[in-house]
Amino acid sequence: MQLSPVSPLSPPGAFGISAYESTYAGGPSQADYLNGGVGWNVHAPPSRAYQQQQPPAPKVRGRSHTVTAAHPSSSSSPSTSPETSSAASPPRDSVHRSDSWSQKRRAAPSMMYWSRPVVHSALRPTRGVRGGSATVVDGSSVWFFGGYDGTGTMDEVWVLDTETMEWARLEFAGGRRPPPLRAHTAVLSESNLFVFGGGSGDAFSSELWMLDTIEQIWYLLPCAPTPTPRRAHISFLYDEQLYIYGGGSGVDALADLWRIDVSLPALVRAKDEPLVWEKVRTSGPAGEAVEEDGEEEQEGAPKARGYMSATLVGDVLVVLGGQSGRDGEREGPWGDCWVLDLRTMHWEEKRLNPPLPLASHSATLVGMYLFIFGGNDGSKYLNDLHLLNLMTMEWETAKIKGHAPPVRAQHQAVLVDARLWIFGGFDGKKYYDEPYVLDLAGSSYLVGVTEFEVGDDEEGWD
Repeated sequence: MQLSPVSPLSPPGAFGISAYESTYAGGPSQADYLNGGVGWNVHAPPSRAYQQQQPPAPKVRGRSHTVTAAHPSSSSSPSTSPETSSAASPPRDSVHRSDSWSQKRRAAPSMMYWSRPVVHSALRPTRGVRGGSATVVDGSSVWFFGGYDGTGTMDEVWVLDTETMEWARLEFAGGRRPPPLRAHTAVLSESNLFVFGGGSGDAFSSELWMLDTIEQIWYLLPCAPTPTPRRAHISFLYDEQLYIYGGGSGVDALADLWRIDVSLPALVRAKDEPLVWEKVRTSGPAGEAVEEDGEEEQEGAPKARGYMSATLVGDVLVVLGGQSGRDGEREGPWGDCWVLDLRTMHWEEKRLNPPLPLASHSATLVGMYLFIFGGNDGSKYLNDLHLLNLMTMEWETAKIKGHAPPVRAQHQAVLVDARLWIFGGFDGKKYYDEPYVLDLAGSSYLVGVTEFEVGDDEEGWD
């Protein structure tokens, strides 16, 4: 099957969730079996592949087994790996901590520090953007696509080497490529970057694009059926399936969950038959089915929303904040926190004290914590950094020096080798282009806990 050229986006329409825009918010080459490739040139070549040095990953215990959650490069798509069995493994009905954790928990956390790294590159993006995507691809390079810079929506791909602090811009010589997009999502699987949804102006997309980051070739993947065109949704990769959730259609906020097989065998088959999107049915605490797509909502499940953060932690998805509305009537931001068990597709609300109403923020998994930065609380833009302990579901205070980034929302945050990077964003007037870094190397947040279950502190602290 010849892969289809770019198809028209959905008809224009009001976005219907918020005046704010955001994104979340990154294998073998397909060049031999996906046709229609294009050539490419790079103004400044990215550095060699870099083996990221990370501390031991925490194990996240589910209801029936324990998995190891790898340290994420991005808030939207951390990876998982199966548990390594051991005869000496501790009982599974307890929460396990490393030998040093008790001492670190009693002591004050080590200091973290904000800084602005110097970019050693004459070639660099000339304007900051909001609603773009940032994805760590080879351990040290961050790939950026799309976004809005105040004058128009972008379709460029930029790469920042965080070791050399040099920018590169990929140039695609004709051929297929996505249209300009903002408020889309980008998720990495092996060497393939999957971009879904987003749009420009009042046009929304339901297209699924794949960028082979080795061959530097874009592919428009044939899919059937397709979810409602949307933006401001979230996406993540779990068990070789790409999931999308929520967002806005231009008329309604959405609460639907879809998945599609993006494994290598499925991509090989895509040259002869379309990939198949599957709508996933979820349930709430009492087992009731969750209504979606503008139908009457039931208690025990998240409200339809966009602009939320969603973080994959082992077998569960942690959804925080966001806002909703219809026909331009904004509701929220919400301060609730929901956890979706991806093995049972069962939602459970986790009560936060106090709630943290936010939209267009970022949430990055660091050890057993969510580092939540920036966003908008409905009245103002923020530059606060909140630390949520995922075991206790309690807020903790961090000691941080240096000058924090200016207030912003619709930015991107990624974790690269014990450093939390903040890119882009918008404060209502200004678009930011300079990166900020929170150095975590001397902190205790990266290490200490070997196993934990989200929202479970059954042993208590000494």
